[in-house]
Amino acid sequence: ATAPWNYGLIDARLRNPAEDITVEEVEWDGRYPWNLDAAPIRLSTTAVRIPEWEAANGVPHLPGFHGSYGKYTEEDLEEITLVPYGCTTLRISTFPVYNLR
Repeated sequence: ATAPWNYGLIDARLRNPAEDITVEEVEWDGRYPWNLDAAPIRLSTTAVRIPEWEAANGVPHLPGFHGSYGKYTEEDLEEITLVPYGCTTLRISTFPVYNLR
Protein backbone atom coordinates (compact mmCIF):
# COMPACT_ATOMS: atom_id res chain seq x y z
CA ALA A 1 0.00 0.00 0.00
CA THR A 2 1.19 3.49 -0.76
CA ALA A 3 -1.19 5.18 1.68
CA PRO A 4 -2.55 4.34 5.15
CA TRP A 5 -5.01 1.46 5.01
CA ASN A 6 -5.41 0.34 8.63
CA TYR A 7 -8.68 2.00 9.59
CA GLY A 8 -11.49 0.91 11.85
CA LEU A 9 -15.06 1.89 11.07
CA ILE A 10 -17.21 3.65 13.65
CA ASP A 11 -20.24 1.75 14.95
CA ALA A 12 -22.48 4.84 15.18
CA ARG A 13 -21.69 5.78 11.54
CA LEU A 14 -22.64 2.30 10.36
CA ARG A 15 -25.99 2.45 12.18
CA ASN A 16 -27.05 5.53 10.21
CA PRO A 17 -25.51 5.06 6.74
CA ALA A 18 -27.87 7.42 4.92
CA GLU A 19 -26.57 10.28 7.04
CA ASP A 20 -22.97 9.25 7.65
CA ILE A 21 -21.81 7.58 4.42
CA THR A 22 -21.59 9.43 1.11
CA VAL A 23 -22.12 7.33 -2.02
CA GLU A 24 -20.59 8.48 -5.29
CA GLU A 25 -21.56 6.49 -8.39
CA VAL A 26 -19.15 6.99 -11.25
CA GLU A 27 -20.55 6.83 -14.76
CA TRP A 28 -18.89 3.98 -16.60
CA ASP A 29 -17.06 5.08 -19.73
CA GLY A 30 -16.44 1.57 -21.04
CA ARG A 31 -12.93 1.24 -19.62
CA TYR A 32 -11.88 -1.76 -17.56
CA PRO A 33 -13.69 -1.00 -14.27
CA TRP A 34 -11.54 -2.99 -11.84
CA ASN A 35 -8.83 -0.51 -11.01
CA LEU A 36 -8.69 2.48 -8.68
CA ASP A 37 -9.06 5.11 -11.40
CA ALA A 38 -12.19 3.54 -12.89
CA ALA A 39 -13.88 2.27 -9.71
CA PRO A 40 -17.63 2.36 -10.42
CA ILE A 41 -18.62 3.44 -6.92
CA ARG A 42 -16.97 5.12 -3.94
CA LEU A 43 -18.16 5.30 -0.34
CA SER A 44 -16.83 8.08 1.89
CA THR A 45 -17.12 8.13 5.67
CA THR A 46 -15.01 8.83 8.72
CA ALA A 47 -12.94 6.20 10.48
CA VAL A 48 -10.08 5.89 12.97
CA ARG A 49 -6.60 4.74 12.08
CA ILE A 50 -5.58 1.66 14.05
CA PRO A 51 -1.76 1.73 14.39
CA GLU A 52 -1.60 -1.76 15.92
CA TRP A 53 -3.25 -3.23 12.80
CA GLU A 54 -0.26 -4.18 10.73
CA ALA A 55 0.53 -6.45 7.82
CA ALA A 56 2.45 -9.65 8.42
CA ASN A 57 4.27 -11.00 5.36
CA GLY A 58 2.35 -8.50 3.22
CA VAL A 59 -1.07 -9.61 4.50
CA PRO A 60 -3.14 -7.42 6.85
CA HIS A 61 -4.31 -9.33 9.91
CA LEU A 62 -7.22 -7.92 11.90
CA PRO A 63 -6.31 -6.52 15.30
CA GLY A 64 -7.21 -8.81 18.16
CA PHE A 65 -9.58 -6.40 19.90
CA HIS A 66 -12.72 -4.95 18.34
CA GLY A 67 -15.32 -2.60 19.81
CA SER A 68 -12.79 -0.62 21.79
CA TYR A 69 -14.27 2.02 24.10
CA GLY A 70 -12.36 4.98 25.47
CA LYS A 71 -9.39 4.90 23.13
CA TYR A 72 -10.69 6.98 20.21
CA THR A 73 -12.58 10.27 20.12
CA GLU A 74 -14.12 12.49 17.42
CA GLU A 75 -10.74 14.23 17.13
CA ASP A 76 -9.19 10.96 15.90
CA LEU A 77 -11.56 10.66 12.94
CA GLU A 78 -10.24 10.84 9.39
CA GLU A 79 -12.13 10.89 6.10
CA ILE A 80 -11.69 7.66 4.12
CA THR A 81 -12.96 6.49 0.75
CA LEU A 82 -13.80 2.85 0.11
CA VAL A 83 -13.96 1.29 -3.36
CA PRO A 84 -15.06 -2.19 -4.49
CA TYR A 85 -12.86 -5.07 -3.43
CA GLY A 86 -11.46 -5.78 -6.90
CA CYS A 87 -10.34 -2.20 -7.62
CA THR A 88 -7.20 -2.25 -5.48
CA THR A 89 -4.22 -4.49 -4.86
CA LEU A 90 -4.59 -4.27 -1.07
CA ARG A 91 -7.97 -5.90 -0.48
CA ILE A 92 -9.75 -5.76 2.84
CA SER A 93 -13.05 -7.59 3.17
CA THR A 94 -13.65 -7.07 6.90
CA PHE A 95 -13.00 -3.95 8.92
CA PRO A 96 -12.86 -3.75 12.71
CA VAL A 97 -15.64 -1.64 14.23
CA TYR A 98 -15.03 0.73 17.13
CA ASN A 99 -17.06 2.90 19.47
CA LEU A 100 -15.94 6.43 20.20
CA ARG A 101 -15.31 7.62 23.72
